[in-house]
Amino acid sequence: MTHSVPDVDTLVDIYRQQRVDKVHVRDEHYSTKITRKYPGFVVVRNNHDQVMSLVGEINRLRDKFADAVKAITHYQDSRSEILHQVYPWLVTLQVSRNIRIVTEQIRSLGFTWQIPVIHKFTRLETVIDRLRREIIGAPAGYQSDKTGC
Repeated sequence: MTHSVPDVDTLVDIYRQQRVDKVHVRDEHYSTKITRKYPGFVVVRNNHDQVMSLVGEINRLRDKFADAVKAITHYQDSRSEILHQVYPWLVTLQVSRNIRIVTEQIRSLGFTWQIPVIHKFTRLETVIDRLRREIIGAPAGYQSDKTGC
């Protein structure tokens, strides 16, 4: 088994598979973080070392991507927005989740689905400003002087 560096069209196709298409969520009330998820597994009967090496490299690149995203600390509140400006409709977890390899014999598998809980972390000052705007009915572009309500 050999592999080579993929061409640009292949990379674009891979990227498209890792994002949510607007067409699928346009008329629905779903989060854009919902993506296609298929249960499954692959049994590799030959070339185990090569497959493990390739999956190891994929996981290293996924970890490198996840670390790069986590390194955006100066703009932590808008990390997601920055990332989605560069890669629209990207589902970060789908790109950064490692591929799992099981070397023992598998006797049974189970698959479950869950509704993901999305946590958004916001700075205290941002929450206070939002609450002040709500109280006084100020428009979204309002700038608080932070001296009182």
